[in-house]
Amino acid sequence: MKTPSYATNLCSKNVQKLNFLYDTSPPFGAKEHFFHFLHGYVIPALHWCHEVQCRHVSFEDCGPLMNPKLAEACQLASLDCSPLMHVATQEQDSSTQCIIPRWDVQLIRFDGANQTPSEISMFRSKTAYILQFMLDRAQEVCKKQGTLEQWQQIDILVLRRSPDHPYYAPGGKVKFPKYGRGRRALLNTLDIANHLAKSGYSVKEVDMGKLPLWEQIIAFHNASSVIGARGAEFAHLFWMRPGATAVMFATPTAKENNASRSLSEIFNLRFISPKVESNFFSVEPEEIRAYLP
Repeated sequence: MKTPSYATNLCSKNVQKLNFLYDTSPPFGAKEHFFHFLHGYVIPALHWCHEVQCRHVSFEDCGPLMNPKLAEACQLASLDCSPLMHVATQEQDSSTQCIIPRWDVQLIRFDGANQTPSEISMFRSKTAYILQFMLDRAQEVCKKQGTLEQWQQIDILVLRRSPDHPYYAPGGKVKFPKYGRGRRALLNTLDIANHLAKSGYSVKEVDMGKLPLWEQIIAFHNASSVIGARGAEFAHLFWMRPGATAVMFATPTAKENNASRSLSEIFNLRFISPKVESNFFSVEPEEIRAYLP
């Protein structure tokens, strides 16, 4: 079998099919977790489909929660997605097998460093086409399904983390166990949403994991503020408008990886990350108003 190469080595505009492999060489992140799934696999893969003008693709199995989002991403991008690959047995035939460069690597900052102007410019440049393309397609689908207007009327999202899932149990199939509320959570999201609504805000408490990908995209794009515990939901800062506010309550960890802050720096978002004492915590609803513009 031919040794897979990075997608950046693909020069032909006549590729019949692309078999996308997830890059496991960085010592962090897994395709089964949404932040790395989105920015380290799916979005850059869709970018390369555009680059080589290829509509027929195959991806690795990303688990029972990510696979539906993978199918939705391909639907948005009008791609023909074959059954999921089991890399060890995948035959080459006339297909091209390639490793996707992970765009999440630029976002991770274990040392707390900020994005430099040149890094910001580079990230914006390489993501500009696929970002706008996916936004346009998500808007079309939401309009067709009758959900666009409701998201256009929501100003603030309060993010309720998705419930834990047995697939992510310690000792299971995933490299990094635990998921959603199993890792960390803001516990009183409904109280916060109700308080903000009574204060005159157009607000919605929402579990992003329950929404199709196109509604996740549009919900973040139309919101002027999002509030929640540090988590993969903040991968969607990618879609927000410049000047929007992200309130991400940080965990007690001494050194955050700051990937969400990186997205905020790149796309000119107002990023606020108050520290909390526990991975599972509540916040006085009145406190939230102080963080909003």
